Amino acid sequence: MSAVPPVKVPIGLQAQHWNTLTPDRCVLVVAHHVTSLLRLLDVITVFDSDPRVQVVFSWNGSDPFHHGLHRLLDELGVVVIPWSQAIDTEFHLVIAANHGGLTEFSAPVVILPHGAGYNKNSPGNRKPETGNRKPETGNRKPETGNRSVFGLAPEWLLYDGRPIADSLVLSHDEQLTRLAAITPSAAETAVVAGDPCYDRMVRSAHARSRYREALGVLPGQKLVTVCTTWWRRSLLGTWPSLFRELLACLPRDEYRVAALIHPNIWHGHGPWQVHTWLADCVRAGLIIIPPVEGWQSLLVSADLVVGDHGATTCYAAGLGAPVLLATFPDEDVATGSAAEVLGRTALRLNRHASLAHQVSAAITAPASGDAVRAMLTSCPGESATRLRELFYRHLRLPEPPTPPPVPMIPVHRATTPSTMDIRADHVVCRLGATDDEPTTVHRYPAEVLLDRANADHLDAAHLVAHEDHASPALLDEAAVIIVADTPTTSAAEVALADALRRHRGAALAVSRQGERCLALSREGARAVLRCEDIGLGAAVLYERMTLGHNDEAFTVTIKAGPRTLNLVVESLSGEAIA
Repeated sequence: MSAVPPVKVPIGLQAQHWNTLTPDRCVLVVAHHVTSLLRLLDVITVFDSDPRVQVVFSWNGSDPFHHGLHRLLDELGVVVIPWSQAIDTEFHLVIAANHGGLTEFSAPVVILPHGAGYNKNSPGNRKPETGNRKPETGNRKPETGNRSVFGLAPEWLLYDGRPIADSLVLSHDEQLTRLAAITPSAAETAVVAGDPCYDRMVRSAHARSRYREALGVLPGQKLVTVCTTWWRRSLLGTWPSLFRELLACLPRDEYRVAALIHPNIWHGHGPWQVHTWLADCVRAGLIIIPPVEGWQSLLVSADLVVGDHGATTCYAAGLGAPVLLATFPDEDVATGSAAEVLGRTALRLNRHASLAHQVSAAITAPASGDAVRAMLTSCPGESATRLRELFYRHLRLPEPPTPPPVPMIPVHRATTPSTMDIRADHVVCRLGATDDEPTTVHRYPAEVLLDRANADHLDAAHLVAHEDHASPALLDEAAVIIVADTPTTSAAEVALADALRRHRGAALAVSRQGERCLALSREGARAVLRCEDIGLGAAVLYERMTLGHNDEAFTVTIKAGPRTLNLVVESLSGEAIA
């Protein structure tokens, strides 16, 4: 950091020569990693519309999870100053959501939690980051060999026996009780100011249907959000195949599955690596939102959250979502915290029983998050007001005359790229007794199926795959091949014949040509059909032809999850599929 030249505007010895405005106060925001920066972005909105305050950012590189931080700061458009300049500059206030390096400042320091309160015990032998100096803890020895509460224990809060923070922000009164017991010399700095992140999600709850639409969740579908914190005893650390298992066992027309992954995983292993690990899941329909503004929509929108002891699972319970705990390491959870209450009240997921049955039962079970909600904040809806009062008191400035804003989570940040058109599905069709009765279809993503031998629900399934799918092995197994759209009937006939030649196991090939779809069987049967979803139409046509239904023209209703579609076959000629 020392090799980076200091900035000359808006701060610096000669900044007055370059500045357009001359703010009365300057605030430094210390961003240790992406997780803490995201929490700080929930907080610094209290300076909204106040030209008296200049805010600048810095980071010291002490945290192991600093990957992605510089890029996010650039995207925000904030002024970032090198750490060497930050510790040599006189600020009026320093705000942080972690602890490293804060002993270097003479300005008032405010430290906030970067999760749902103070829920976790520090991993054994994990040492705190406090700049380049070894922290002192008065008469108490650091508990680095045992388990201490992250953010409340003396090794995090004291230096030379004195509190590092001028104000330590707590979200709940119970944390004040724990702080007084664990580190009494820091209790006098405590300020109970609620949870700004939770307040924003509650503030945004009215937009739930808009978030679901942006995420691609259809009306009537159930959204299962899988939340994982970081470290080896997290959900991802203990059950990495759970994403695949859920996708494989839940009919994709009835359910959508989303992943909410802790920033320390994204930026500890790298976004490319995370996407690579879950690439087959994304092809199977998994929704992933990077851990920046917008991730909260996955909690607000969820019909069920499958999680662990992390903050996002606590928030989900507090928002009223049913919760299934896939893992819960009690030894990592702080006694008396919201997470401990979560562990006592939420249902547990049994990895040896049917996941589909447990998910279905949990969605319809009575909500059990009231106790967790009561532990998230002692002052719901008041965090912005209390934090602004605290910050302006340290700045020795009168507060702005209007109430502080509480911005809702932007709907446009909930969008996610879709791969829904390039699929490979095991399809189970149950034809109606007559054409007047609907045909029920259940589709299960094929690529993520880990154990076909124990998938009894697929005994009557056939495989429908798009020719552009990434797995050649699935294409070799497919009974129905979907070919890319073709511009003309003659082009479609050539493409379909070629697809059947190249995929010797396929019995039927289908391609969309304008508003119609053309189908060709290996026996030479041809069909012209119309269906909003080409995969559903092809699957039902194949099932009927396999069972010997060779009506020259027919219309059937397809029921797939919450959707009802019509399959119209305008003409069918040729032999049935053997």
